[in-house]
Amino acid sequence: MSFINVKGLSHKFNIKDKDGNKIGENWAIKDVDFLADKGEIIAILGRNGSGKSTFARHLNGLLAPHEGSIVIGGKDMAEMGELTSIRRQVGMVFQNPDNQIVGNTLAEDIGFGLENLGVSSEDIWKKIDEMLELTGLTAYKYANTSRISGGQKQRLAIASSMAMTPDCIVLDEATSMLDPQGAKDMLELVQRLNKEKKITVIMVTHRITEALMADKVYILDNSRIVAEGTPGDVFTDVDRLKSYGLEIPVDMKRRAGIPIDICYKYKNRHMDISSDMNNAQSNHAEDEKTADNSEKCIVEIQNVSYSYVNGNESFQALSDINIKIYEGQVVAVIGQTGSGKSTLLQMINKLIVPQSGKVYLYDTDVQSVRNIKDIRRRIGYVFQFPESQLFENTVLKDVMYGPINFGMSKREAEDAARKALELVGVPEKYAEYSPFELSGGLKKRVAIAGILAYEPDVLILDEPACGLDGESREQLWNLVRKLNREKNVTIILVSHDMEDVYEMSERILLMEHGRIVYDGGTGEFFEDRSLLERYGIDVSGCPE
Repeated sequence: MSFINVKGLSHKFNIKDKDGNKIGENWAIKDVDFLADKGEIIAILGRNGSGKSTFARHLNGLLAPHEGSIVIGGKDMAEMGELTSIRRQVGMVFQNPDNQIVGNTLAEDIGFGLENLGVSSEDIWKKIDEMLELTGLTAYKYANTSRISGGQKQRLAIASSMAMTPDCIVLDEATSMLDPQGAKDMLELVQRLNKEKKITVIMVTHRITEALMADKVYILDNSRIVAEGTPGDVFTDVDRLKSYGLEIPVDMKRRAGIPIDICYKYKNRHMDISSDMNNAQSNHAEDEKTADNSEKCIVEIQNVSYSYVNGNESFQALSDINIKIYEGQVVAVIGQTGSGKSTLLQMINKLIVPQSGKVYLYDTDVQSVRNIKDIRRRIGYVFQFPESQLFENTVLKDVMYGPINFGMSKREAEDAARKALELVGVPEKYAEYSPFELSGGLKKRVAIAGILAYEPDVLILDEPACGLDGESREQLWNLVRKLNREKNVTIILVSHDMEDVYEMSERILLMEHGRIVYDGGTGEFFEDRSLLERYGIDVSGCPE
């Protein structure tokens, strides 16, 4: 018998109106059959809202099925007394690590579960050190969990789950917030644990490139399994994969003859988007040469430094940063996890105040602005986990909040909200839904709509495509291009995905240990192989 045996699994969620009354129901997964043998690596793919996370949460009892059965290691999850044992067997790592971090320090978080199991203090500390080393977090052993970056939190969540030495680990988009090297290291770690300790691995992912390491692949669409088999069997039909909303890797596009846009070249307003890459780089270089003389500076950061303090210890997040960002530019800020990217961006709209140096917005010192709305109205900030920005009882009210807060009438705000929801591809039927009942991908799009509705001059996107399926990512980037080209919105983008950076940006700021180590053109950056190797930039997904 298979280690995991799921038969006819179905689960539904009630749909409620703004007053909490049931107005319908939605089958998140329906009649799902699933098998996993001990020691297998299984990948589960599908578009946002297809049912992947709902299915994953059944595997360790976070959700109970409305129909069907789940048997893990010979234990039926429906039987009384088996659930606790099964949860020890099956570790879960969520897309948003904040959902499972409980300790004040990294050491406390990793040791929490072990202490509850009655493991000796000596063995707990050995396991803490082992997991910190495996996940590259040794230097942060006693750091406060609230002070580390999103990617570092993701590693911590994986370390804490693996410390329990489960028979199976479920990774729900668990590498989505890691930089390319961090994601590669984590997948290598997962493969090593799988090989050496025979841990069964269930990966929920949007990335076909990650799924290639799996022994078997399942694709969910419209709540049902629509394809299963080995990666070699499932990933042969590119058109079929696209119909399921999956993002097609560049090398698969090339083999299938699908055109690959070098999208950052659209920044030259007089250039045909279909023109070749060499012309794009040439024109882009000319733009860069004349930027200081002909373009308006929107954001200027002068000699900015910032440290996070935890007790007697401090961590230098930014060191003497000097940059200018011009109106209408598309700038990508990249760097490994913990390099200071998010801290830098939070300076711009006064979420964090510099300990030294100055931040200027349209020649105005941000620190001197008394009414914070004057800044927030002009700068839209989409966080790493934008769904955490949702708080109203309906989608429409949530998106209307920003426009009303910045002075629009209720009617104007509603018009702006409906337009923004249409722009990000949220169907009108969801307007009266509670935002908390939507899928992760839809929550993200609603949060983005809430920013776009009040039409900021500058749009800061901190890993906005994280967790989005290929279809949703394409919609998001097309929208960003449209805002930049038609409304001259300045875009500041943080991403670990070098393919997104390559296609979307015209200028790159590369950060390392709180400093800017490269500030220049996108084309020049990706052509400099020595630079890429020096800073460990993985460009395997970018067009040649």
